[in-house]
Order: sequence, then structure tokens, then C-alpha cells
Amino acid sequence: MTYYGMNVYQLTELDEHTQPQQIIDKMNELYGELKKAKIDNKKERMEEWNVVMDNYEIDPIGYYKYCENKGMFNKPPSINITIKITLKSVKNGLIKTIKYQVKRINKLTAKEYNEMISKTIKIERGVDSDDEYIFEKEGNEEIGKKQGDLKILFEVICHDFIRNKENVILKYPINHYDEQHGFIISHRGINDDEWINKRVEPNKVKIGDSESVITIYGKGLPKKGGEIGEYGDIFILFTEKETN
Repeated sequence: MTYYGMNVYQLTELDEHTQPQQIIDKMNELYGELKKAKIDNKKERMEEWNVVMDNYEIDPIGYYKYCENKGMFNKPPSINITIKITLKSVKNGLIKTIKYQVKRINKLTAKEYNEMISKTIKIERGVDSDDEYIFEKEGNEEIGKKQGDLKILFEVICHDFIRNKENVILKYPINHYDEQHGFIISHRGINDDEWINKRVEPNKVKIGDSESVITIYGKGLPKKGGEIGEYGDIFILFTEKETN
């Protein structure tokens, strides 16, 4: 295939903004199909594309390797967006709308432009800070490459709690008088309408003792991959209350 006396190899060396769009589209089609043929590794498919490549005076394997070396099968770096969520959202799930900017390629002029995208995401219950949601082909565009991806990361804000998967730990401050005479734990739970109210008998717990734990069963976070309504627990440890 020639264009003003240039073959496909020479056309790929042109500045990306001066390549005629119909040539760009044809090259995208060719190396996309060649990659499929390479992956499928089917003799009849390769023979079919040998005929096509002969018509364009291109060696299919050579052109595939050429495109591969030029990075034409690669993707641009993903767009990474971190969403901060509270334990309340982890427990109940969340519908979140985000806005982000992507780079587009004008198909008529081959010029770059930016576009603002609004996307609504359903965040599942039990999500953790090491989870990520990947939306393929919703990221940046670059000439000669696949469209990039959008990657959603999470930062879980725990406030008074410490998270351990579906379980949470609360460090509750008391003094030695409380320790000896008993006291009532009063603290907000994970949800706003949940309160931890529990009477602790005298000499039942000790400050700083890892064995002195009060467990509130079933009031933690949803178990990832567990049954609906299956929750972890809240473990309460006791620290020494600061005095002014």
C-alpha cells in the first residue's frame, strides 16, 4: 500500500499529526488483526492474512514485530483515581459519581484534545484499601496504541477503629478507678445509628492487657465473599485514659 509514493513502513515514521486519518485507520485495523492472528496461532487465519498482506506488499510477521517494537500493542498508563471512603461506606456499600479528564484523539485531524468524563461507580460492601476496580478502555487514547484503562483505588478512613479485614478493633480509654469499680462502655458504632453500650464488671479487664478483650459479635464489617448478612466482630481493647 502506498500513499504519495510512501509504503506503510515510511508512513509510520511520519509525524502522528500529519498522517492521513484513513491511513491511520487502516494501520490500526491491520496490526489489530495481526495481533489476533498471532495469538490465535491458527494456520488458516495466518494464511488468510498472508493474502491480505500480499495485497498491501507487507510481510505479516515482520509488520507485527515492527508494530510490537514501536509499542503499538501497548496501552498508555492507566488513569488512577483514589476514592476515600469511611467504614460506614465499607459496611453499607456506596454509589459514587466521579469526574476525571481523559486524552482523546480527533479521528478527522489526529490531534489530541481533553474531555471531562462523569462516571457513576457502585462500590461493593466490604471493599478494602488493597482492592482496585479496573474499567478497560475508559482511559487515555494515543495514536498507535490501544486505549488505556481507568483504575479506581480505595483509601479506607477508619477514624476511631483499626480494621482487620471484616473485624474492627476499638481502643477504649479507661482509668484505674474504672478498672477496679466497673464502668459502662459508650461509643458510636460503625453506622451513625449504632451505639456500643455495655456494662463491664469490676476487675473484669486490665489496662494494656491484650487478653482483656470485650467482643461485640456481628457488628463489624461484611465478610468479603461471605453470605448476605454475615459480618465480622468488634474487639474492644483498653488503654489508659490520659489525665490533664
